[in-house]
Amino acid sequence: VTSDKLPFVNVVVEEAPSILNPQRMKFGSVFRDISRQGRKFGIGLTVISQQVSEIDQGVLTQINTELTMSLGNEIERKEAIRNASADLFGFQRELQVMSKG
Repeated sequence: VTSDKLPFVNVVVEEAPSILNPQRMKFGSVFRDISRQGRKFGIGLTVISQQVSEIDQGVLTQINTELTMSLGNEIERKEAIRNASADLFGFQRELQVMSKG
């Protein structure tokens, strides 16, 4: 790595609601900063959760790519569709029956 080019870094948050819930993010968070401005510094954020509804909206609105597997809970399916960067309306049934990963 040369001194003028920093390596790309990806921060992975497993079980995201335990860290990225609105109550914990109330007073600001490095994760919210990474989700908003990390790309320009070569820092990515991977959020892993089965409970989309429990993740802070400030982070969810900045996620550009989603990989969604089976979501058995109807509330979570609707929330995943509502927060998706692509138009997924009409795909709620598919999110329910996808194979478990």
